[in-house]
Amino acid sequence: MSELLLSSSFDWTVKLWQPNTKKAPLFSFQSSQEYIYDVQWSPTHPSIFASCDAEGYVDIWNINKDREAPVARRQIFDDVRPLNALRWSRDGRRIAIGDAMGQVSILAVD
Repeated sequence: MSELLLSSSFDWTVKLWQPNTKKAPLFSFQSSQEYIYDVQWSPTHPSIFASCDAEGYVDIWNINKDREAPVARRQIFDDVRPLNALRWSRDGRRIAIGDAMGQVSILAVD
């Protein structure tokens, strides 16, 4: 997957691109009705990525299983709180998520 990249966007989508071509995105993924603030590939599974959005959700996508919907979608807090950043652990079993208030939450992804 090193020849592919993901972008998050204010148009509510995550897009999969092949940088060495001048074509449109290969795929567009949407599960949110808000801005997607961050997206990152899993460090251990080349078909899995996570995204976080302004509604406070984290989505886990596995493009080998489904390109239409995330395999998991979780709201981190009871109130609507934008999630601004996420990072996978090196072993791909946890994700750290930072929110708009400066809090960091850790999710297990097993």
